[in-house]
Amino acid sequence: MYNFTILLSLSNNSFAHSSANIIQDLLKLERLQEDLAERCGGQPTFAQWAAVAGVDSKTLRKRLNYGRFCKDKMIKSNIRLVISIAKNYQGSGMNLQDLVQVHSHPFDFYLNN
Repeated sequence: MYNFTILLSLSNNSFAHSSANIIQDLLKLERLQEDLAERCGGQPTFAQWAAVAGVDSKTLRKRLNYGRFCKDKMIKSNIRLVISIAKNYQGSGMNLQDLVQVHSHPFDFYLNN
């Protein structure tokens, strides 16, 4: 099975590297929001979230939007790659959907953790 590192090396390497950093920033911001929600006992306002992140609301919005854009683009690129790899294993007793799901799982886990 292909792991995340191999998938990244097979995709557009410069985009993958910079996107990985941007996606990590997105995940940190989302964790920050979760931590703030726990401390406040409810969903924080966007202004509160921005203040805790040390940026203004406009900058936070830009970082979140770009992070989500990069995450979506990386997922779509990965799916195309996984499908092309899985097609090579069609006829090995598993259908294409099962092969794609098995090969996509490590990547999805990485992006969401």
